[in-house]
Amino acid sequence: MKFIRKFPPLSSNISNRATETLKDTKFSLKISPSGLSAIHREFINFIIPQADIDELNQYDLTNKGYYLKVRVKNLGELSVTQGVNAAMDEANVIVDDQRKFYVDEKTGEYTYKYNKPAYLADDYEKSPKNKLTKAVHNSADFGTDSTRIWLHLSGIDASEEDPFEILDADQNDKRIMHTTKPIFRKKEMMIYVKKNDPQAKTHIANLHIKIPSVGVDTVSDFDLTTLGTHILIAVLNEGSNVEIQQRTNKMFDEKYFNPVHYANAEQEYKQKNREKSLVKYDDDSNSGPVTETQMRAGDSDSLDEVTLSLYVNNIPASKKEPFTIYINGDEFFKSEEEIPLTRTTVLRASFEKPPRGEELVIEARFNIEARDVDTKQQFNITKNGTFMFFGIEKVGDSERIQMKQQHNDTFGPKSGETMTKSSGASASSKSSTEQIPVYFHLAGINATEQKPFEIYVNGQQIYKQTQDLGDRMAIVTGRLPNVDDLRVTVKAVSLLDGLEEESEVNVSKYGNYIKLEVSSDRSVIDITQSKNAEFDNATIVDSKKMPKSIPKVTPSTTSTTTTAKPAASTGGSEDYLDVLKKLGELRKAGILTEEEFQAKKKQVLGL
Repeated sequence: MKFIRKFPPLSSNISNRATETLKDTKFSLKISPSGLSAIHREFINFIIPQADIDELNQYDLTNKGYYLKVRVKNLGELSVTQGVNAAMDEANVIVDDQRKFYVDEKTGEYTYKYNKPAYLADDYEKSPKNKLTKAVHNSADFGTDSTRIWLHLSGIDASEEDPFEILDADQNDKRIMHTTKPIFRKKEMMIYVKKNDPQAKTHIANLHIKIPSVGVDTVSDFDLTTLGTHILIAVLNEGSNVEIQQRTNKMFDEKYFNPVHYANAEQEYKQKNREKSLVKYDDDSNSGPVTETQMRAGDSDSLDEVTLSLYVNNIPASKKEPFTIYINGDEFFKSEEEIPLTRTTVLRASFEKPPRGEELVIEARFNIEARDVDTKQQFNITKNGTFMFFGIEKVGDSERIQMKQQHNDTFGPKSGETMTKSSGASASSKSSTEQIPVYFHLAGINATEQKPFEIYVNGQQIYKQTQDLGDRMAIVTGRLPNVDDLRVTVKAVSLLDGLEEESEVNVSKYGNYIKLEVSSDRSVIDITQSKNAEFDNATIVDSKKMPKSIPKVTPSTTSTTTTAKPAASTGGSEDYLDVLKKLGELRKAGILTEEEFQAKKKQVLGL
């Protein structure tokens, strides 16, 4: 058997020759693309004289895989299957489409069953100069000053009011791609991005990606030369997660192209039914989103929706005394577990956009059985905004319900947000109810359901990752009381790697952005801290090098903040009084319990 790779104009290049019968034999070959196209296609000629086979075919290696299984069924009958992995199981096999080249017995020329390649076209000229010109012309106008990118899109909602756009940030936000139609299960499309320097050998593109329906407006850089020209953009979990990946080929995980929550969306869009849809999603729950759809009469041709984001924080709950939210009389969310101060649950509800000139008004009812609270209120979404906050704030020894509604999302994380501390301010100058967000950036995480990656703050678990992140980064958000000297104990545990790291971090001094990253050799969990999401001038946190004058304080089960314990003063009575005064203020603010206050008081007084 001969395995021959064909080049225009049908010259042969023998890549493998066998002189013995082959049974269950495997071998690999290195083949470099011969053209400028982003899709690697090869013309391969199998010649088996004993079986009267001399067959030429074109194989799409980029889209259909680099694994070929060759068998002889009968005399003169060759079977070639193609797959994306060596297993060649049914899920990964591409059925041969039977498009072959045949030799015309009269002319001796090759004839393609469907479409002839460029060099077999009737007007093809055989001179080398024209061959080169023809090859460049047939490469979809691919020029040296541009790079062709393949976009793989899924689950992206778009409309006339909120279009999905990709702009070239290097070209003053020049529009590259614009659509007002939703993209459901899967769509592939090609775009061209110009280089800043046409002569540059590498191309790093800065793309401005805008998906207004889920609040995405970001500029990302893509190293097209090194990391590849295939880019995935998929919206998951009813808009709460946006996945952006880059590869050298199109073999992205299929889970991004068949999101369960969009299974019926395409049919609904085509039928154009007027619906009201309530979508619930708990960012801290292991369960997936739940969709409840109620049909309403109407003949609207639009499915434009308004999405309400409801942030819930610091709510007591248990199986006996659950916390329940009702929207327009229907149960929307129910929790039988406490939502602590260190965790914010994000709920999203989608409503059909009202006709022009009308306002969207909803009725929300909050039932906190553990506090005997059952309150109901109407909210004008059109006038007052789509972002709401509901929680319990502590004022001295008492508690009160806190509800906020606004047009912009300041309840959730902001990439450029920086926490600043006024110099000279004392702990008593800050309100005990004022909170600041803390963002944990996770990278290099390997995890499973049985061996998760866990984060603890002051001994309390706030997050559990149960899936590998690969080369992606996850961001976990929590909130802590805003005091002048905010220090917390952070512990990261990677059960799969057998790693554990615990450090005390000074949020006030070094910032509220904390990165937890497992090293490339899987030997340590690195903890760095910064005042911005870019981690400029980041501080490396090392528990072994923490100043001895700042020992850790074991928090109570309800405390969310630890404060540095002052060393016993050797000065006069004024030092003792200052320390005791500050401890009293922390107790009054609810940060220290009475038991903790008494213990610290004894330490200060040396009792």
